[in-house]
Amino acid sequence: MEWFDHRKTGGISVDITVVEACQRYVDKLRGNGKESGAIDVEGRFKRWVYSDAKLSKVSLIKLTPTMLSDWRMKLVKTPAMLQDKAA
Repeated sequence: MEWFDHRKTGGISVDITVVEACQRYVDKLRGNGKESGAIDVEGRFKRWVYSDAKLSKVSLIKLTPTMLSDWRMKLVKTPAMLQDKAA
């Protein structure tokens, strides 16, 4: 019975939010010695995930394809940021 409960939650044993999952990913990159990758991903998460109050607070268990699609459409409509390539 415990295994079925585990599967109902998507195979995860704790209920975490999208932000917590993103932070765990950044921590994993850092733990694997990939600091530059962690910095890059963390910046993207800050701009595109953490800044979206609706998405960032959602539990991974309750995250739906519709929520992700809505978030992606919002990103598509966001103007591109100019980058300073000289730095």
